[in-house]
Amino acid sequence: PPGKSEISVFFAPTDDSVGSSQGLLTLHAPATGLFDFTLQDENGHDTPAMVRLISNYDQRERVPAGALDFNDQLDHGGAPLPSYRTDARFPYFVGPYFHKYFHVVPGSFEMGLPPGEYDLVVYRGIEYAPVERHFSVHSGETTAVSVQTERWTHMAKQGWFSGDGHVHASVMNDHDAKQMMTFTKAVDTNVSNLLCMGDHRRTWFQQRGYGPDFRVQDGDFLLVPGQEGPRFAQGHAVGLNLKELVRYTDHYQMNNLVAEKIASDGGIYGYAHINNKLFGIERDMTMLMAQGLGDFGEILQFSYLGTDLYYEYLDMGFPLTAMAGSDMPYGGCIGDVRVYAYTGQKTLDADEWFAAVEKGRTFVSNGPMVDFRVDGHRPGDTIRINKPQTLKISAQAWGRPLASAPKIVEVIAQGKTIKTITNNDPSQGRVEIECELDVEFGTWIALKVMSHDGSVAHTTPVYVLRKGFRFWNTERVPELLATRHAILNQMQGQLEQMQVSLARNEMSPVDHYGRNMVDGSADMLESIKNVRLWYQKLEKFYEKELEQRKR
Repeated sequence: PPGKSEISVFFAPTDDSVGSSQGLLTLHAPATGLFDFTLQDENGHDTPAMVRLISNYDQRERVPAGALDFNDQLDHGGAPLPSYRTDARFPYFVGPYFHKYFHVVPGSFEMGLPPGEYDLVVYRGIEYAPVERHFSVHSGETTAVSVQTERWTHMAKQGWFSGDGHVHASVMNDHDAKQMMTFTKAVDTNVSNLLCMGDHRRTWFQQRGYGPDFRVQDGDFLLVPGQEGPRFAQGHAVGLNLKELVRYTDHYQMNNLVAEKIASDGGIYGYAHINNKLFGIERDMTMLMAQGLGDFGEILQFSYLGTDLYYEYLDMGFPLTAMAGSDMPYGGCIGDVRVYAYTGQKTLDADEWFAAVEKGRTFVSNGPMVDFRVDGHRPGDTIRINKPQTLKISAQAWGRPLASAPKIVEVIAQGKTIKTITNNDPSQGRVEIECELDVEFGTWIALKVMSHDGSVAHTTPVYVLRKGFRFWNTERVPELLATRHAILNQMQGQLEQMQVSLARNEMSPVDHYGRNMVDGSADMLESIKNVRLWYQKLEKFYEKELEQRKR
Protein backbone atom coordinates (compact mmCIF):
# COMPACT_ATOMS: atom_id res chain seq x y z
CA PRO A 1 0.00 0.00 0.00
CA PRO A 2 1.09 3.62 -0.46
CA GLY A 3 3.05 5.22 2.35
CA LYS A 4 4.88 3.54 5.20
CA SER A 5 4.37 -0.17 5.94
CA GLU A 6 6.10 -2.48 8.42
CA ILE A 7 6.51 -6.21 7.82
CA SER A 8 7.76 -8.79 10.31
CA VAL A 9 10.48 -11.03 8.88
CA PHE A 10 11.58 -14.33 10.40
CA PHE A 11 15.01 -15.87 9.74
CA ALA A 12 15.77 -19.56 10.35
CA PRO A 13 18.63 -21.86 9.32
CA THR A 14 18.02 -24.23 6.44
CA ASP A 15 20.13 -27.02 7.96
CA ASP A 16 19.53 -28.98 11.17
CA SER A 17 21.06 -26.38 13.47
CA VAL A 18 18.91 -24.61 16.01
CA GLY A 19 18.21 -20.92 16.12
CA SER A 20 16.12 -18.23 14.51
CA SER A 21 15.70 -14.50 14.65
CA GLN A 22 13.06 -11.91 13.88
CA GLY A 23 13.43 -8.56 12.22
CA LEU A 24 11.26 -5.67 11.12
CA LEU A 25 11.25 -4.47 7.53
CA THR A 26 10.04 -0.93 6.82
CA LEU A 27 8.78 -0.12 3.32
CA HIS A 28 7.95 3.24 1.77
CA ALA A 29 5.74 2.91 -1.32
CA PRO A 30 4.78 5.81 -3.59
CA ALA A 31 1.22 6.99 -3.93
CA THR A 32 -0.89 5.47 -6.67
CA GLY A 33 -1.93 7.24 -9.82
CA LEU A 34 -5.37 7.22 -11.44
CA PHE A 35 -5.88 5.35 -14.72
CA ASP A 36 -8.86 6.78 -16.63
CA PHE A 37 -9.72 4.43 -19.49
CA THR A 38 -12.29 5.20 -22.20
CA LEU A 39 -13.42 2.25 -24.33
CA GLN A 40 -15.62 2.84 -27.39
CA ASP A 41 -16.69 0.93 -30.48
CA GLU A 42 -16.34 2.14 -34.07
CA ASN A 43 -19.51 4.22 -33.66
CA GLY A 44 -18.25 6.06 -30.59
CA HIS A 45 -20.43 4.13 -28.12
CA ASP A 46 -19.21 2.67 -24.84
CA THR A 47 -18.66 -1.05 -25.43
CA PRO A 48 -17.75 -4.26 -23.62
CA ALA A 49 -14.47 -5.83 -24.61
CA MET A 50 -11.76 -8.22 -23.52
CA VAL A 51 -8.88 -6.38 -21.86
CA ARG A 52 -5.38 -7.51 -20.96
CA LEU A 53 -3.53 -5.16 -18.57
CA ILE A 54 0.08 -6.03 -17.78
CA SER A 55 2.57 -4.28 -15.49
CA ASN A 56 6.04 -4.01 -16.99
CA TYR A 57 7.48 -4.18 -13.47
CA ASP A 58 6.63 -7.84 -12.87
CA GLN A 59 4.91 -8.87 -16.14
CA ARG A 60 1.83 -9.81 -14.16
CA GLU A 61 -1.82 -9.07 -14.88
CA ARG A 62 -3.69 -6.27 -13.18
CA VAL A 63 -7.43 -6.82 -12.93
CA PRO A 64 -9.30 -3.99 -14.69
CA ALA A 65 -11.95 -2.20 -12.66
CA GLY A 66 -15.38 -3.77 -13.17
CA ALA A 67 -14.01 -6.95 -14.75
CA LEU A 68 -16.56 -9.75 -14.61
CA ASP A 69 -16.09 -12.96 -12.63
CA PHE A 70 -18.06 -16.01 -13.76
CA ASN A 71 -17.42 -18.16 -10.70
CA ASP A 72 -21.10 -19.06 -10.16
CA GLN A 73 -21.67 -19.75 -13.84
CA LEU A 74 -18.66 -21.81 -14.84
CA ASP A 75 -19.07 -24.58 -12.27
CA HIS A 76 -17.73 -27.58 -14.11
CA GLY A 77 -18.45 -30.12 -11.39
CA GLY A 78 -14.92 -31.16 -10.52
CA ALA A 79 -11.44 -30.11 -9.51
CA PRO A 80 -10.14 -27.05 -11.37
CA LEU A 81 -8.22 -27.69 -14.55
CA PRO A 82 -4.54 -26.65 -14.51
CA SER A 83 -5.20 -23.31 -16.20
CA TYR A 84 -8.85 -23.00 -15.21
CA ARG A 85 -10.00 -19.56 -14.11
CA THR A 86 -13.39 -17.91 -13.86
CA ASP A 87 -12.18 -14.31 -13.57
CA ALA A 88 -10.23 -14.31 -16.84
CA ARG A 89 -10.28 -16.35 -20.01
CA PHE A 90 -7.48 -17.50 -22.30
CA PRO A 91 -8.76 -17.12 -25.86
CA TYR A 92 -7.56 -19.45 -28.56
CA PHE A 93 -7.22 -16.39 -30.78
CA VAL A 94 -4.50 -17.09 -33.31
CA GLY A 95 -1.65 -14.58 -33.06
CA PRO A 96 0.56 -13.02 -30.40
CA TYR A 97 -2.13 -13.28 -27.70
CA PHE A 98 -2.83 -16.98 -28.15
CA HIS A 99 -3.54 -18.48 -24.72
CA LYS A 100 -2.94 -15.18 -22.92
CA TYR A 101 -5.41 -14.24 -20.23
CA PHE A 102 -7.94 -11.48 -20.86
CA HIS A 103 -10.62 -10.03 -18.59
CA VAL A 104 -14.15 -9.22 -19.73
CA VAL A 105 -14.98 -5.59 -18.95
CA PRO A 106 -18.40 -3.97 -19.47
CA GLY A 107 -16.97 -0.70 -20.79
CA SER A 108 -14.97 2.37 -19.77
CA PHE A 109 -13.51 2.42 -16.25
CA GLU A 110 -11.08 4.16 -13.95
CA MET A 111 -8.86 2.63 -11.28
CA GLY A 112 -5.84 3.31 -9.13
CA LEU A 113 -2.55 1.82 -10.25
CA PRO A 114 0.95 1.89 -8.72
CA PRO A 115 3.29 4.15 -10.67
CA GLY A 116 5.09 2.45 -13.50
CA GLU A 117 4.89 1.33 -17.11
CA TYR A 118 1.95 -0.72 -18.42
CA ASP A 119 0.84 -2.49 -21.57
CA LEU A 120 -2.81 -2.75 -22.55
CA VAL A 121 -4.48 -4.90 -25.20
CA VAL A 122 -8.16 -4.63 -26.19
CA TYR A 123 -9.74 -7.46 -28.17
CA ARG A 124 -13.28 -7.77 -29.52
CA GLY A 125 -13.21 -10.95 -31.58
CA ILE A 126 -12.03 -11.95 -35.01
CA GLU A 127 -13.80 -9.17 -36.94
CA TYR A 128 -11.81 -6.53 -35.05
CA ALA A 129 -8.13 -5.70 -34.99
CA PRO A 130 -6.56 -5.88 -31.52
CA VAL A 131 -5.65 -2.47 -30.08
CA GLU A 132 -2.39 -2.09 -28.18
CA ARG A 133 -1.41 0.76 -25.89
CA HIS A 134 1.64 1.47 -23.74
CA PHE A 135 1.22 4.04 -20.98
CA SER A 136 2.85 5.36 -17.81
CA VAL A 137 1.25 6.00 -14.45
CA HIS A 138 2.67 8.64 -12.09
CA SER A 139 2.04 9.11 -8.38
CA GLY A 140 -0.89 11.38 -7.64
CA GLU A 141 -1.59 12.05 -11.32
CA THR A 142 -4.30 10.96 -13.77
CA THR A 143 -3.35 9.07 -16.91
CA ALA A 144 -6.10 9.11 -19.55
CA VAL A 145 -6.12 6.50 -22.30
CA SER A 146 -8.81 6.24 -24.99
CA VAL A 147 -9.37 3.27 -27.29
CA GLN A 148 -11.80 3.07 -30.16
CA THR A 149 -12.06 -0.45 -31.59
CA GLU A 150 -12.13 -0.82 -35.36
CA ARG A 151 -13.58 -3.50 -37.57
CA TRP A 152 -11.78 -4.83 -40.58
CA THR A 153 -15.00 -6.58 -41.71
CA HIS A 154 -18.69 -6.57 -40.76
CA MET A 155 -20.28 -9.89 -41.65
CA ALA A 156 -23.68 -9.17 -40.08
CA LYS A 157 -24.19 -6.33 -42.54
CA GLN A 158 -23.78 -8.91 -45.30
CA GLY A 159 -26.39 -11.21 -43.77
CA TRP A 160 -23.90 -13.53 -42.04
CA PHE A 161 -24.43 -13.77 -38.27
CA SER A 162 -21.77 -15.42 -36.13
CA GLY A 163 -22.39 -18.01 -33.45
CA ASP A 164 -20.67 -20.26 -30.99
CA GLY A 165 -22.32 -23.68 -30.97
CA HIS A 166 -20.74 -24.97 -27.76
CA VAL A 167 -20.58 -22.77 -24.65
CA HIS A 168 -20.96 -24.01 -21.08
CA ALA A 169 -22.26 -21.42 -18.62
CA SER A 170 -25.10 -21.54 -16.16
CA VAL A 171 -27.88 -18.98 -16.52
CA MET A 172 -30.33 -19.19 -13.63
CA ASN A 173 -31.36 -15.55 -13.24
CA ASP A 174 -31.25 -12.14 -14.89
CA HIS A 175 -27.85 -11.36 -13.38
CA ASP A 176 -26.37 -14.49 -14.98
CA ALA A 177 -27.96 -13.54 -18.30
CA LYS A 178 -26.56 -10.03 -18.11
CA GLN A 179 -23.06 -11.37 -17.44
CA MET A 180 -23.17 -13.76 -20.39
CA MET A 181 -24.69 -11.13 -22.66
CA THR A 182 -21.83 -8.78 -21.75
CA PHE A 183 -19.34 -11.54 -22.56
CA THR A 184 -21.05 -12.26 -25.89
CA LYS A 185 -20.96 -8.59 -26.85
CA ALA A 186 -17.36 -8.24 -25.68
CA VAL A 187 -16.27 -10.78 -28.32
CA ASP A 188 -18.85 -9.67 -30.92
CA THR A 189 -20.45 -13.10 -31.27
CA ASN A 190 -24.08 -12.81 -32.31
CA VAL A 191 -25.39 -16.14 -30.97
CA SER A 192 -24.09 -17.96 -27.89
CA ASN A 193 -25.55 -21.43 -27.40
CA LEU A 194 -25.35 -22.14 -23.65
CA LEU A 195 -25.26 -25.88 -23.13
CA CYS A 196 -26.35 -27.69 -20.01
CA MET A 197 -23.88 -30.59 -19.80
CA GLY A 198 -24.71 -34.03 -18.40
CA ASP A 199 -23.91 -37.67 -18.09
CA HIS A 200 -26.13 -40.58 -17.07
CA ARG A 201 -26.00 -39.49 -13.42
CA ARG A 202 -26.40 -35.70 -13.32
CA THR A 203 -26.05 -32.37 -15.12
CA TRP A 204 -23.92 -29.24 -14.81
CA PHE A 205 -24.20 -25.67 -16.14
CA GLN A 206 -27.90 -25.44 -15.32
CA GLN A 207 -30.33 -23.31 -17.32
CA ARG A 208 -33.45 -21.72 -15.86
CA GLY A 209 -35.52 -22.93 -18.81
CA TYR A 210 -35.62 -23.81 -22.50
CA GLY A 211 -37.48 -22.65 -25.56
CA PRO A 212 -38.18 -19.20 -27.04
CA ASP A 213 -39.36 -17.79 -23.69
CA PHE A 214 -35.89 -18.37 -22.24
CA ARG A 215 -33.87 -16.90 -25.06
CA VAL A 216 -32.26 -13.60 -24.18
CA GLN A 217 -31.83 -11.10 -27.00
CA ASP A 218 -30.36 -7.63 -27.05
CA GLY A 219 -30.29 -6.21 -30.57
CA ASP A 220 -28.19 -8.51 -32.72
CA PHE A 221 -26.92 -10.54 -29.76
CA LEU A 222 -28.64 -13.67 -28.53
CA LEU A 223 -28.30 -16.28 -25.76
CA VAL A 224 -30.03 -19.62 -26.37
CA PRO A 225 -30.19 -22.57 -23.92
CA GLY A 226 -29.19 -25.98 -25.28
CA GLN A 227 -27.59 -29.21 -24.11
CA GLU A 228 -24.50 -31.38 -24.43
CA GLY A 229 -25.77 -34.86 -23.81
CA PRO A 230 -25.83 -37.77 -24.02
CA ARG A 231 -22.13 -37.97 -23.11
CA PHE A 232 -21.25 -41.62 -22.89
CA ALA A 233 -19.67 -44.52 -24.78
CA GLN A 234 -21.02 -43.11 -28.07
CA GLY A 235 -19.28 -39.74 -27.76
CA HIS A 236 -20.79 -36.36 -26.94
CA ALA A 237 -23.98 -35.10 -28.57
CA VAL A 238 -25.20 -31.50 -28.81
CA GLY A 239 -28.77 -30.26 -29.03
CA LEU A 240 -29.49 -26.67 -30.06
CA ASN A 241 -32.66 -24.55 -30.04
CA LEU A 242 -34.43 -26.86 -27.60
CA LYS A 243 -37.93 -26.66 -26.22
CA GLU A 244 -36.88 -28.70 -23.18
CA LEU A 245 -33.92 -30.59 -21.80
CA VAL A 246 -33.98 -34.08 -23.32
CA ARG A 247 -32.64 -36.85 -21.06
CA TYR A 248 -33.45 -40.56 -20.95
CA THR A 249 -31.24 -41.85 -18.16
CA ASP A 250 -32.81 -45.33 -18.28
CA HIS A 251 -31.88 -45.60 -21.98
CA TYR A 252 -28.78 -43.45 -21.95
CA GLN A 253 -27.02 -45.25 -24.82
CA MET A 254 -29.95 -44.75 -27.16
CA ASN A 255 -28.90 -41.42 -28.63
CA ASN A 256 -31.45 -41.86 -31.38
CA LEU A 257 -34.25 -41.28 -28.85
CA VAL A 258 -32.72 -37.92 -27.94
CA ALA A 259 -32.11 -36.95 -31.56
CA GLU A 260 -35.67 -37.87 -32.55
CA LYS A 261 -37.17 -35.87 -29.69
CA ILE A 262 -35.04 -32.81 -30.42
CA ALA A 263 -36.00 -32.98 -34.10
CA SER A 264 -39.71 -33.34 -33.32
CA ASP A 265 -39.44 -30.25 -31.09
CA GLY A 266 -37.92 -28.23 -33.94
CA GLY A 267 -34.36 -28.31 -32.59
CA ILE A 268 -31.19 -29.54 -34.24
CA TYR A 269 -28.90 -32.40 -33.16
CA GLY A 270 -25.21 -32.66 -33.83
CA TYR A 271 -21.90 -34.26 -33.01
CA ALA A 272 -19.31 -32.62 -30.75
CA HIS A 273 -15.53 -32.82 -31.17
CA ILE A 274 -15.45 -34.55 -34.56
CA ASN A 275 -12.42 -32.43 -35.49
CA ASN A 276 -10.36 -34.45 -32.99
CA LYS A 277 -12.49 -37.64 -33.01
CA LEU A 278 -12.83 -37.39 -29.23
CA PHE A 279 -14.79 -39.61 -26.84
CA GLY A 280 -15.81 -42.19 -29.44
CA ILE A 281 -17.96 -39.75 -31.42
CA GLU A 282 -17.50 -41.92 -34.52
CA ARG A 283 -19.79 -44.44 -32.78
CA ASP A 284 -22.68 -42.00 -32.49
CA MET A 285 -22.19 -40.93 -36.09
CA THR A 286 -22.08 -44.55 -37.28
CA MET A 287 -25.36 -45.28 -35.54
CA LEU A 288 -27.34 -42.11 -36.16
CA MET A 289 -26.27 -40.92 -39.60
CA ALA A 290 -27.55 -44.24 -40.94
CA GLN A 291 -30.91 -43.46 -39.36
CA GLY A 292 -31.12 -40.02 -40.93
CA LEU A 293 -30.43 -38.31 -37.61
CA GLY A 294 -27.78 -35.63 -37.17
CA ASP A 295 -27.66 -32.11 -38.53
CA PHE A 296 -24.14 -30.82 -37.85
CA GLY A 297 -20.63 -31.72 -36.77
CA GLU A 298 -18.03 -29.62 -34.93
CA ILE A 299 -15.09 -29.47 -37.33
CA LEU A 300 -13.41 -26.40 -35.77
CA GLN A 301 -12.57 -26.28 -32.07
CA PHE A 302 -9.57 -25.11 -30.00
CA SER A 303 -8.39 -23.41 -33.23
CA TYR A 304 -7.93 -26.82 -34.86
CA LEU A 305 -9.73 -27.66 -38.09
CA GLY A 306 -10.20 -31.41 -38.42
CA THR A 307 -12.07 -32.72 -41.45
CA ASP A 308 -11.14 -36.42 -41.71
CA LEU A 309 -14.31 -37.72 -40.08
CA TYR A 310 -16.38 -34.98 -41.72
CA TYR A 311 -15.17 -35.95 -45.18
CA GLU A 312 -15.86 -39.63 -44.49
CA TYR A 313 -19.58 -38.98 -44.13
CA LEU A 314 -19.72 -36.53 -47.00
CA ASP A 315 -17.98 -39.11 -49.15
CA MET A 316 -20.67 -41.65 -48.17
CA GLY A 317 -23.33 -39.24 -49.41
CA PHE A 318 -24.53 -37.83 -46.09
CA PRO A 319 -25.14 -34.05 -45.93
CA LEU A 320 -23.79 -32.50 -42.73
CA THR A 321 -23.53 -28.87 -41.65
CA ALA A 322 -20.10 -27.53 -40.64
CA MET A 323 -20.21 -26.28 -37.04
CA ALA A 324 -17.72 -24.62 -34.68
CA GLY A 325 -17.77 -24.41 -30.89
CA SER A 326 -15.35 -23.09 -28.29
CA ASP A 327 -16.33 -25.58 -25.55
CA MET A 328 -15.82 -22.84 -22.97
CA PRO A 329 -14.76 -23.13 -20.14
CA TYR A 330 -12.77 -26.19 -21.24
CA GLY A 331 -11.74 -24.27 -24.32
CA GLY A 332 -10.81 -20.62 -24.45
CA CYS A 333 -13.67 -18.18 -24.62
CA ILE A 334 -16.87 -17.49 -26.50
CA GLY A 335 -16.34 -16.96 -30.21
CA ASP A 336 -12.64 -17.79 -30.48
CA VAL A 337 -13.91 -20.19 -33.14
CA ARG A 338 -17.29 -19.53 -34.68
CA VAL A 339 -19.87 -20.60 -37.20
CA TYR A 340 -21.32 -18.02 -39.56
CA ALA A 341 -24.90 -18.67 -40.70
CA TYR A 342 -26.38 -16.81 -43.65
CA THR A 343 -29.91 -15.47 -43.14
CA GLY A 344 -29.60 -12.65 -45.66
CA GLN A 345 -31.35 -10.29 -43.25
CA LYS A 346 -30.18 -6.97 -41.82
CA THR A 347 -31.05 -7.91 -38.25
CA LEU A 348 -30.73 -11.11 -36.28
CA ASP A 349 -33.77 -13.35 -35.99
CA ALA A 350 -33.27 -16.45 -33.82
CA ASP A 351 -35.55 -18.77 -35.81
CA GLU A 352 -33.99 -17.71 -39.11
CA TRP A 353 -30.49 -18.27 -37.72
CA PHE A 354 -31.20 -21.83 -36.60
CA ALA A 355 -33.00 -22.56 -39.86
CA ALA A 356 -29.89 -21.42 -41.74
CA VAL A 357 -27.69 -23.68 -39.60
CA GLU A 358 -29.98 -26.65 -40.15
CA LYS A 359 -29.95 -26.06 -43.90
CA GLY A 360 -26.16 -25.81 -43.93
CA ARG A 361 -25.86 -22.16 -44.94
CA THR A 362 -22.66 -21.95 -42.89
CA PHE A 363 -18.93 -21.66 -42.80
CA VAL A 364 -16.64 -21.96 -39.79
CA SER A 365 -13.72 -19.67 -39.05
CA ASN A 366 -11.28 -18.38 -36.47
CA GLY A 367 -9.97 -15.64 -38.76
CA PRO A 368 -10.66 -15.42 -42.52
CA MET A 369 -14.05 -14.77 -44.13
CA VAL A 370 -15.47 -16.34 -47.28
CA ASP A 371 -18.13 -15.99 -49.93
CA PHE A 372 -18.52 -19.26 -51.83
CA ARG A 373 -20.89 -20.00 -54.73
CA VAL A 374 -21.43 -22.93 -57.09
CA ASP A 375 -23.55 -21.83 -60.04
CA GLY A 376 -24.84 -19.10 -57.74
CA HIS A 377 -25.76 -21.53 -54.96
CA ARG A 378 -24.51 -21.03 -51.40
CA PRO A 379 -23.20 -23.63 -48.92
CA GLY A 380 -25.88 -26.10 -47.88
CA ASP A 381 -27.79 -25.81 -51.15
CA THR A 382 -28.45 -28.82 -53.39
CA ILE A 383 -28.02 -28.51 -57.15
CA ARG A 384 -30.08 -31.15 -58.94
CA ILE A 385 -28.99 -32.29 -62.38
CA ASN A 386 -30.48 -34.71 -64.89
CA LYS A 387 -27.37 -35.19 -67.02
CA PRO A 388 -23.65 -34.38 -66.92
CA GLN A 389 -23.14 -30.69 -66.33
CA THR A 390 -20.34 -28.15 -66.05
CA LEU A 391 -20.60 -26.03 -62.91
CA LYS A 392 -19.06 -22.60 -62.40
CA ILE A 393 -17.40 -22.11 -59.03
CA SER A 394 -16.53 -18.68 -57.67
CA ALA A 395 -15.29 -17.62 -54.26
CA GLN A 396 -13.73 -14.78 -52.35
CA ALA A 397 -11.71 -15.10 -49.17
CA TRP A 398 -10.55 -12.13 -47.15
CA GLY A 399 -8.83 -11.45 -43.87
CA ARG A 400 -7.02 -8.79 -41.89
CA PRO A 401 -3.83 -7.79 -43.72
CA LEU A 402 -0.64 -9.05 -42.05
CA ALA A 403 -2.73 -11.41 -39.91
CA SER A 404 -5.66 -13.50 -41.16
CA ALA A 405 -5.08 -12.55 -44.81
CA PRO A 406 -5.66 -15.70 -46.91
CA LYS A 407 -2.54 -17.62 -47.88
CA ILE A 408 -3.95 -20.78 -49.47
CA VAL A 409 -7.49 -21.02 -50.84
CA GLU A 410 -8.69 -24.44 -52.00
CA VAL A 411 -11.79 -25.63 -53.79
CA ILE A 412 -12.41 -29.20 -52.63
CA ALA A 413 -14.69 -31.77 -54.29
CA GLN A 414 -15.15 -35.17 -52.66
CA GLY A 415 -12.07 -34.60 -50.54
CA LYS A 416 -9.79 -33.71 -53.44
CA THR A 417 -8.40 -30.27 -54.18
CA ILE A 418 -9.49 -29.24 -57.67
CA LYS A 419 -8.25 -25.65 -57.61
CA THR A 420 -5.76 -23.77 -55.43
CA ILE A 421 -4.75 -20.13 -55.21
CA THR A 422 -1.68 -19.19 -53.19
CA ASN A 423 -1.15 -15.65 -51.91
CA ASN A 424 2.41 -15.10 -50.70
CA ASP A 425 1.82 -11.46 -49.78
CA PRO A 426 0.37 -11.19 -46.23
CA SER A 427 -0.46 -7.54 -46.82
CA GLN A 428 -2.94 -8.56 -49.53
CA GLY A 429 -6.15 -9.10 -47.63
CA ARG A 430 -8.42 -10.50 -50.36
CA VAL A 431 -8.13 -13.45 -52.74
CA GLU A 432 -10.55 -14.49 -55.48
CA ILE A 433 -10.80 -17.88 -57.09
CA GLU A 434 -12.80 -19.15 -60.08
CA CYS A 435 -12.92 -22.49 -61.80
CA GLU A 436 -15.23 -24.97 -63.47
CA LEU A 437 -16.04 -28.56 -62.58
CA ASP A 438 -17.52 -31.22 -64.84
CA VAL A 439 -20.00 -33.29 -62.84
CA GLU A 440 -21.42 -36.49 -64.25
CA PHE A 441 -23.30 -38.20 -61.42
CA GLY A 442 -23.00 -36.08 -58.26
CA THR A 443 -20.50 -34.62 -55.83
CA TRP A 444 -20.00 -32.27 -52.90
CA ILE A 445 -17.97 -29.08 -53.23
CA ALA A 446 -16.55 -26.93 -50.42
CA LEU A 447 -14.05 -24.13 -49.83
CA LYS A 448 -11.12 -24.23 -47.41
CA VAL A 449 -8.89 -21.28 -46.45
CA MET A 450 -5.55 -21.21 -44.62
CA SER A 451 -4.37 -17.76 -43.56
CA HIS A 452 -0.92 -16.31 -43.01
CA ASP A 453 -1.34 -16.32 -39.23
CA GLY A 454 -2.50 -19.95 -39.17
CA SER A 455 -6.22 -19.24 -38.84
CA VAL A 456 -8.62 -21.20 -41.03
CA ALA A 457 -12.07 -21.29 -42.56
CA HIS A 458 -14.16 -24.05 -44.13
CA THR A 459 -17.63 -24.03 -45.66
CA THR A 460 -20.42 -26.54 -45.55
CA PRO A 461 -20.50 -28.08 -49.04
CA VAL A 462 -22.76 -27.33 -51.94
CA TYR A 463 -24.25 -30.69 -52.89
CA VAL A 464 -24.73 -31.80 -56.49
CA LEU A 465 -27.28 -34.56 -56.87
CA ARG A 466 -28.28 -36.47 -59.98
CA LYS A 467 -31.58 -38.34 -59.87
CA GLY A 468 -31.06 -42.00 -58.99
CA PHE A 469 -27.53 -41.46 -57.64
CA ARG A 470 -25.94 -40.36 -54.37
CA PHE A 471 -23.35 -37.58 -54.25
CA TRP A 472 -20.85 -39.98 -52.72
CA ASN A 473 -17.24 -40.69 -53.59
CA THR A 474 -17.48 -44.14 -55.14
CA GLU A 475 -13.70 -44.64 -54.86
CA ARG A 476 -13.92 -44.57 -51.05
CA VAL A 477 -17.30 -46.17 -50.36
CA PRO A 478 -16.10 -49.79 -49.82
CA GLU A 479 -13.42 -48.67 -47.39
CA LEU A 480 -15.78 -46.33 -45.52
CA LEU A 481 -18.54 -48.91 -45.21
CA ALA A 482 -16.02 -51.46 -43.95
CA THR A 483 -15.02 -48.96 -41.26
CA ARG A 484 -18.66 -48.57 -40.19
CA HIS A 485 -19.02 -52.35 -39.86
CA ALA A 486 -15.80 -52.51 -37.84
CA ILE A 487 -17.13 -49.86 -35.46
CA LEU A 488 -20.42 -51.76 -35.06
CA ASN A 489 -18.47 -54.97 -34.37
CA GLN A 490 -16.40 -53.18 -31.76
CA MET A 491 -19.49 -51.79 -30.04
CA GLN A 492 -21.24 -55.15 -30.07
CA GLY A 493 -18.16 -56.95 -28.75
CA GLN A 494 -17.74 -54.48 -25.90
CA LEU A 495 -21.37 -54.83 -24.83
CA GLU A 496 -21.30 -58.62 -24.95
CA GLN A 497 -18.05 -58.71 -22.99
CA MET A 498 -19.52 -56.45 -20.31
CA GLN A 499 -22.63 -58.64 -20.09
CA VAL A 500 -20.40 -61.63 -19.37
CA SER A 501 -18.37 -59.64 -16.85
CA LEU A 502 -21.48 -58.68 -14.90
CA ALA A 503 -22.89 -62.21 -15.01
CA ARG A 504 -19.64 -63.55 -13.52
CA ASN A 505 -19.64 -60.87 -10.79
CA GLU A 506 -16.39 -59.53 -12.24
CA MET A 507 -17.69 -55.99 -12.59
CA SER A 508 -17.02 -53.59 -9.74
CA PRO A 509 -20.17 -52.55 -7.83
CA VAL A 510 -19.12 -48.92 -8.28
CA ASP A 511 -18.55 -49.22 -12.03
CA HIS A 512 -21.62 -47.13 -12.80
CA TYR A 513 -20.61 -46.67 -16.44
CA GLY A 514 -20.33 -50.39 -17.07
CA ARG A 515 -23.51 -51.25 -15.22
CA ASN A 516 -25.45 -48.58 -17.09
CA MET A 517 -24.17 -49.97 -20.37
CA VAL A 518 -25.24 -53.50 -19.45
CA ASP A 519 -28.65 -52.28 -18.30
CA GLY A 520 -29.28 -50.85 -21.75
CA SER A 521 -27.40 -53.48 -23.74
CA ALA A 522 -30.44 -55.36 -25.08
CA ASP A 523 -31.91 -52.28 -26.77
CA MET A 524 -28.48 -51.19 -27.97
CA LEU A 525 -27.64 -54.59 -29.47
CA GLU A 526 -30.97 -54.61 -31.30
CA SER A 527 -30.25 -51.11 -32.63
CA ILE A 528 -26.78 -52.18 -33.78
CA LYS A 529 -28.37 -55.09 -35.64
CA ASN A 530 -30.78 -52.78 -37.46
CA VAL A 531 -28.07 -50.27 -38.36
CA ARG A 532 -25.91 -53.06 -39.70
CA LEU A 533 -28.78 -54.10 -41.98
CA TRP A 534 -29.10 -50.51 -43.20
CA TYR A 535 -25.42 -50.38 -44.18
CA GLN A 536 -25.83 -53.71 -45.97
CA LYS A 537 -28.69 -52.18 -47.98
CA LEU A 538 -26.42 -49.22 -48.77
CA GLU A 539 -23.78 -51.64 -50.03
CA LYS A 540 -26.32 -53.19 -52.41
CA PHE A 541 -27.37 -49.74 -53.59
CA TYR A 542 -23.68 -48.96 -54.19
CA GLU A 543 -23.25 -52.08 -56.34
CA LYS A 544 -26.39 -51.23 -58.28
CA GLU A 545 -25.24 -47.66 -58.86
CA LEU A 546 -21.87 -48.83 -60.14
CA GLU A 547 -23.69 -50.87 -62.75
CA GLN A 548 -25.83 -47.87 -63.70
CA ARG A 549 -22.75 -45.71 -64.11
CA LYS A 550 -21.29 -48.13 -66.61
CA ARG A 551 -24.30 -47.88 -68.90
